[in-house]
Amino acid sequence: MSMDTELSAAEAAKALKEAEAKGLPKGWSVKLDKRRRRKWIAPNGKKSCDSIPKAIAISIEIGLLPPGTPIPTSNKKRAASKDPVGKLVSKKLSSSKSTPKSSAPKSSTPKSSTPKPAAKADSKVKTKLKVALVTQERCDFDEGDSDPEESLEPSSRDKTVHWDPESSMGQMVGWRIRIWDTKKWREGRIMLYDAYTTKHKVKLQDSLPGLDKGNCIWLRLIHETMQYGKRLVWAHVKGFAWWPAMVMDGDALDGVSQRKGQSVVNFFYTNEVSSLKNTPESIRPFCGGKVDQVISKNKKKRNAEAVKVAREEEEIILKVRNEACLHYATKAFAITNSKGANLLGRHIELHRSDINYPYGDTLVALVRQYNPIRKKWLLSFLISDKTKNKYDAAWINLNSKECDYRILDTKKVTKPCKEDILPFIHGFECIPIVNRDKPTGDELISKLLSERCSACVDYLMTNQEKISCSKCKAKFHVGCAVLDPGNAKVNSETWICSRCTICRGCWQHDVAFGSHAYVKNKCATTLCLLCVAMYENKQYCPNCLHTWDDARYQRVHKRSYTSPFLKGGGGVRGRGKKRKQVDDDTICEEIEMDPSIKIEADWYSPDTEVWGYTAGNMLGCDECGLWVHSACSGLSRKDYDTISSGKHPIYSTEFLCRVCCKKRCVDLIEALYEEDKMQLFALPVTEDVAGPTYLELIRKPMDLQTMMKKAEEGDYKNYAWVREDFELMVLNALTFNRFYSKFWNEASRFYRSAISKVFKNLGRGAPPGLYKDLVDECFRKAEADKKNEKERTQTDDTAEKKDLVAGAQVTKITLPALQSSPDQPSCIPCTVVKLKPNEAHFCSWMETCFTCGSSGATDTMLFCVDCGEAFHAFCANAPIHSMDISSVSGWRCPNCKICEISGEVPQDELKLLYCEMCDRAFTTDLLDPPLSGAPKGLWICGQCVDCKSCKNVSEKQGVSIKFWSRDPEKCYRCGGCDGLVDEYTEKRTCTVCGKFWRKDDKDVVECSTCNKYVHGSCDAVADAFLKDDGCRHGTETKYECATCRAKNETKPDIQGGDMLRQQLHSQAWTTVLGEMLTSRNDKSSSELHSRLCTEIDWRIRQMWIHEYMSVIKDGFTMIAAIKRRDLNPREMIKKSYCSTPDTPVWISCRAARFLVFAERSGWTAGTLPSANIHSIVVTARMAAAYLRLNCKIFNLDESIEVRAHARMLKLLNEPDDCELVEIPIDPVRVEGNDNLIEQDIWTFNNDQKLENLEKKTTCKQETIQLLPDSKPDSVGYIIARPVCGWNKYLDSVDTEHKWRDPRACCLCRTCGDDDGDAERESIDGLILARCGRLLPMKDGLWVHASCALWSSEVYEAQTGGLINNMEKARSRGSQLKCFGCGRPGASVGCFRANCSRNYHFPCAKACGALFTMDQQVFCELHKSSGIAVLPTESIEHMKSIMINDDKMISSDIEGKYCIRVGALTVHSLGEIEQHSNGFHSENYITPPGYVATRIYWSTQQVKTRTVYVLKVDKDKIGGPLFTITPGDDPSSTICAKKTEDAFATLVQRVEDMNHKYFSCGDLCSKLPVRRKQNKKTYGLNGPQFFGFGIDSVRRALECSKGIEAVVTPLDDSSLSYRFSFTQPDIESVMDLQRKRIAAAAENELENTSGSARTEGIKAIVKAGGSGRITRALVRNAPEQDEAPRDRKRTDAEERKAKADRDSLQQKYFLMKSVPLVERLAARRSHIHGWGLFSKIDLPKDSMIIEYMGEVVRQCVADRREANYEKVGIGSCYMFRLDMKRIVDATKIGCMARFMNHSCQSNAYAKVISVDTEGGVQEKKICVFSNRDIAAGEEITYDYKFPVEDGSLRCTCGAPNCIGRLN
Repeated sequence: MSMDTELSAAEAAKALKEAEAKGLPKGWSVKLDKRRRRKWIAPNGKKSCDSIPKAIAISIEIGLLPPGTPIPTSNKKRAASKDPVGKLVSKKLSSSKSTPKSSAPKSSTPKSSTPKPAAKADSKVKTKLKVALVTQERCDFDEGDSDPEESLEPSSRDKTVHWDPESSMGQMVGWRIRIWDTKKWREGRIMLYDAYTTKHKVKLQDSLPGLDKGNCIWLRLIHETMQYGKRLVWAHVKGFAWWPAMVMDGDALDGVSQRKGQSVVNFFYTNEVSSLKNTPESIRPFCGGKVDQVISKNKKKRNAEAVKVAREEEEIILKVRNEACLHYATKAFAITNSKGANLLGRHIELHRSDINYPYGDTLVALVRQYNPIRKKWLLSFLISDKTKNKYDAAWINLNSKECDYRILDTKKVTKPCKEDILPFIHGFECIPIVNRDKPTGDELISKLLSERCSACVDYLMTNQEKISCSKCKAKFHVGCAVLDPGNAKVNSETWICSRCTICRGCWQHDVAFGSHAYVKNKCATTLCLLCVAMYENKQYCPNCLHTWDDARYQRVHKRSYTSPFLKGGGGVRGRGKKRKQVDDDTICEEIEMDPSIKIEADWYSPDTEVWGYTAGNMLGCDECGLWVHSACSGLSRKDYDTISSGKHPIYSTEFLCRVCCKKRCVDLIEALYEEDKMQLFALPVTEDVAGPTYLELIRKPMDLQTMMKKAEEGDYKNYAWVREDFELMVLNALTFNRFYSKFWNEASRFYRSAISKVFKNLGRGAPPGLYKDLVDECFRKAEADKKNEKERTQTDDTAEKKDLVAGAQVTKITLPALQSSPDQPSCIPCTVVKLKPNEAHFCSWMETCFTCGSSGATDTMLFCVDCGEAFHAFCANAPIHSMDISSVSGWRCPNCKICEISGEVPQDELKLLYCEMCDRAFTTDLLDPPLSGAPKGLWICGQCVDCKSCKNVSEKQGVSIKFWSRDPEKCYRCGGCDGLVDEYTEKRTCTVCGKFWRKDDKDVVECSTCNKYVHGSCDAVADAFLKDDGCRHGTETKYECATCRAKNETKPDIQGGDMLRQQLHSQAWTTVLGEMLTSRNDKSSSELHSRLCTEIDWRIRQMWIHEYMSVIKDGFTMIAAIKRRDLNPREMIKKSYCSTPDTPVWISCRAARFLVFAERSGWTAGTLPSANIHSIVVTARMAAAYLRLNCKIFNLDESIEVRAHARMLKLLNEPDDCELVEIPIDPVRVEGNDNLIEQDIWTFNNDQKLENLEKKTTCKQETIQLLPDSKPDSVGYIIARPVCGWNKYLDSVDTEHKWRDPRACCLCRTCGDDDGDAERESIDGLILARCGRLLPMKDGLWVHASCALWSSEVYEAQTGGLINNMEKARSRGSQLKCFGCGRPGASVGCFRANCSRNYHFPCAKACGALFTMDQQVFCELHKSSGIAVLPTESIEHMKSIMINDDKMISSDIEGKYCIRVGALTVHSLGEIEQHSNGFHSENYITPPGYVATRIYWSTQQVKTRTVYVLKVDKDKIGGPLFTITPGDDPSSTICAKKTEDAFATLVQRVEDMNHKYFSCGDLCSKLPVRRKQNKKTYGLNGPQFFGFGIDSVRRALECSKGIEAVVTPLDDSSLSYRFSFTQPDIESVMDLQRKRIAAAAENELENTSGSARTEGIKAIVKAGGSGRITRALVRNAPEQDEAPRDRKRTDAEERKAKADRDSLQQKYFLMKSVPLVERLAARRSHIHGWGLFSKIDLPKDSMIIEYMGEVVRQCVADRREANYEKVGIGSCYMFRLDMKRIVDATKIGCMARFMNHSCQSNAYAKVISVDTEGGVQEKKICVFSNRDIAAGEEITYDYKFPVEDGSLRCTCGAPNCIGRLN
């Protein structure tokens, strides 16, 4: 559908001409909107409309036409009911065409009278809906009067077949129908249904004019007065036998009273109609005439003729419905065939390369289906002539480039057979097959459906994987059912075929192509072919996903529909209305809406009676631009009109679809989250946060989390609801919090900021909500209260007195911002392990990997020589398999890596190079030859190179650590550094042997002529020159190389060959000599001859290396040229087998190998690296074959294309019978002649030289054997052993203190690591699997590696080695018992479905379970299901694996767990020092009592590890003392005042013990270099050695109890610690200040009288009196069992009250049983004077103390209070007991009177009744805790003073303190 919005000039002119003819003035313009409707635009361009009458009205309004101009009336474009969608649904409650009784039709039989159609009774309405009687024009769905059968043809506008036999319209097919034509009932049968036109094909019994040959007519039954059959039943009328009948549906009839719960039935054989109750006693299912027990109880005889008629009717219905299915299948075949290139039902031939690999196969296939969405055809393959195999059917794209097919059948299929239409049959009801040999008709279809695949029509073999549709029960091959089997998983129980899958775009079933998944434009749904195109044009409603077609809607509403039976029985079609017109303002009947209403598919039809689901009632979303059905948005007709007129309060500003509305609501709430700076509204408010009175005061709690949940679930229909909840949330905060308090002010700021920022930008269409006025009222009330409070408040003189009692004013402290950790962090991740205290005691004597936290696999552990940390080799990524003993002994971890040459870390750490074999580090600037940066590829240090060329004899002075190579088998001198230092080595090459020399070499001499250098051993003249003393003393003797000497000598040309022979002979002789010196094997003279000649051959080939390189370069150039032509080089080689059959096979094989080499090496013609002559010759040989082959393919002249053509010809030598290729001898041409030097020249006259060589070799071997003894004091290498317990320090008889590993696996409950590679144990013939090493989990748990990895829920991440879902496996395993041992923890389950066996991992192996490579486990019963069995299931996983747990070490770790980080174990964090300095600095907290252990190098034995105990104690003067105690020598304890001093002393002792095992400037030594500096290195400083500087320990220390002391200075010299992770609360710091000040004040005011009560008064008197500070604690404490006075208690309330009294009675006697002095104490309080403090921990709701004193009456209490004030007693302690009595504790009482007031109290008072010893109940005032109270905490209470004339200042210091007591 075109989406153009412009009319052509001719169309616009025509439209304007028509408009002007109707009275529209000139100046107007017209165009099309997005839905292709005409849009009329006024001359001023400001107003527009969609109709000419509206345009004329606008013209009158703006003055273009005079007032009073008549406005023409136009027919409505669409007629729809006025029912609000979802609330108003049109129902036909009554009919205006009731026929008079005189004209009622007569019965067709004399036995009964057939009733006439009656008015539709109100009882017909089954749902409580709001129904209106409205006028609606009947619309036609099709264009013109074409038959709907023709609309199914491919040439029609409809391109598919929609057919659903289970729909309400589809179920009518096959049933009998009666239609009223104003005179009589016309009977017939419904044959077909067309979903596009919503018409049924009815075959009438009577012949009428205008009908087709079959006496059929297409009718829209929803517009007819009719009745149709619905189901066949047994019906029972009281007093008669059970009778077969047909339940009828449709319009009601006169004479038949149909009530709710009744059905109209038409009895067979009598045609009588009656209304029966729809109950099992009256109506039973017919089921082919079967009689059930209820029917058989009726003894009256049933009518056999009626039963026969009913059975015949049942067969006819089934037959007609099946014929309809075949009809739709035939039409679907025709449409699919037209879209599928007319290939359906035809045979094609194609080649498939994916079968019969690697040759492929040419097959003949029959095309069965086509899917235009996927562009694939379903092919059913015949048996292959080549392989005799029947391949499975497959979906193939025949239009792809790779597919080349040939059509075998010349004619297209026009009349498909049963097999052709079988894939399109939908809804066919199979019948019993009588004749199985030759079935016909429906029997044949039934047989095909039961035996064949419903997609490819192949037989369903038993060995093939099959699947059935859960709806239609059709059977498919899995590959046929899913277009892409590799990308889709099919659930055989719930899978639905594509034809049973409903299209969400039209709510129809597509029989031709099915409905498939559609994911595009952020929309995921299932669509048919037609709806896909609509979705591509964005013609769908985003709310309901249904498509819309405005053009079709307009066509339908241009016509009306008239029944052919309304014109006196004529058969002529006409256009009219079925019902007479009623006024539009018909009063609607209000009926309650039923929420269970389901939207029907026909509601979206253009002529539907339901308003709001058509294209005529849509609104455009302002966000995404899509059109939305008004009904889908929950809008009524009134809302729609209001929006259209621009008067809607929300949607006129901005209208959003549900999708955009949901996203906007989420964005709004996220913006509110950002505005909530204090996180005040982020989470729901609980009683723990706000107290128990919150929910009593706030009836509708609201928070941002709840709002976000509602938004994500789509509960907000528009974002105005978000604003309403936002206002409610703010209102709750303003109501609950006291005005102008901290939280009240934040709520006020949040509200104003959100309104001005958030809703102004994102919610501009949201008007003020319901709570806006209440919020404003809160603001006004707060302002008024503030004004009144300011006038009422008086100055409180008691504050200074209270501070005087406390001792001093409290200083407010500002904490600095968090700083980053001052210590160097680790460059590799470390695992923080939680250990239980008992485990920490034992595990501290066991090595732990720094990275993964595991202690297993100790044989792979490496130990850093500097920091002493242990690492698994695979965790540290160290090449353990290539490291020798020296590398392992001197290994350094990544944190401690230094340059092994200088012993320091370079300023630019990027210059550190790591050897790939020994893992040592070197600085690039210090290497020889030097490097400017890190090279690409392999890099090996010189001491790890094992040169195969020179046998490691080139470096006569020894291999220095400065040397390096990029080839582990070639040293620098032999070309190991080629390609990296070419400029450096350009002039450092010997011209004879071709090897490099170093700057420090003394055996090279420079040629005075060519300035090139020659080894003395390579030239006898050079050797003599070096030995000549004269040359060393500056004589004028000069040296010339052999080449220069040959040029200067004038000899015949024939001697040039001799000179070259001599030079090559000398070079080869030197190479062979070097090999013999390093070889221990004796060789014969013939072997030496052969070796010498072979070396000479390769020396000759070295001379022509440029020709070999030229051939290789031409080969790469050929590959590039082929690729530039968009050709595949591999395909060209394959085609060469056919295009050039005369090409030898060995040529093609070499060419293919060259192509593979080119792809893998990454070389190109311009980037050919240097290599040795051996590899160059082999590569050139392959390149020559590739050039020969491609020159033949492209008909090229190889002599022109290949520059070194002669060399190429010599390389193309054919292999022998043994497939061996001999490289031919390369002759050498001497300049000036053609003399050729052959190999045989060197095969004579060498016996004497060979004998001398053998003698020299023997002498050299004897010399080499003496080398190890030449350094008798040399140091060997020692590999450190891991620490594993203290048993070696115990006596053999001491078994009580024996070390053990207490860690247990949380699954199998086995203790300790269980090495997976160790030999498996066998107990009673059962083999137990090894579980592997223990891995740490959260909360101090451990799990074996194999136990975790083989658990059913667990899986390992593809990267990172993280094991996921371990917690889920542990939780499930704890509830399951092992099938083998019966203990809980079984997490390894059998993979077979429905198998209930679960095991521990070792028990699974013992019980015979099977483990597969796919990580599946099968129990012994289901072993046969497993494939790819593992040879061994228990292995030690040599990789870094860790349990995935994001939970960090919590602050409570000091109480429950110990911290383990690598070699450090923190056993106790100590206690923060409160009363002295020195135990913390600006960067570290070092609390006394801190205890840790660390595994480090021993000071007693070389290369030995031991455990050190690290402690922080107090010295004699109270300062810090840091001690380090070795586990192997406790008497050598190190003590120091600073951690740095203690650590430096320990390091010095370790270095003194191991000084022989470090190199001392010897560059040829393999010992590690001594470290020269420890600057910024993790672990090499005192604080990190002790643990204070490690982040995990630092975080735990910062969360310790009493941490506020480190930022609360004792004096001016005190340092304040700077926190890195978390800071204490300011209030806690101030509390500590108050406590210190109170303690100081208590020292000043010593208790001289011994009475706390007396001293308290003295202190107050000394302070000058307190006025009315504590006049009364409470006016009236609540009683325990207060009940409403206006009613009596129920029995349940009485029982509950009695239970509460009994509980309080027990608490009271329990409190009295413990002496008061053991529970409570009176001490100085920072709040005021004396306070009451707890000595023990008190849980919540525990009884603390009874308030005791004199019980006096109210009048006595008033006089006493006045008297106390006169005599100067500043404090009185009175507590009301009830309305008449008051307890006075001023002079006689207990410690309860010392309770101070607090705005955030931890106690409350309550009056209870207890039974005394005399059996009388007495009232007691008791104090209870409202939360957990720790020992030492002050007990406070809210005095709840009433508001009086003056305010008393409050100094409780609580966060919510309001500043006054009243």
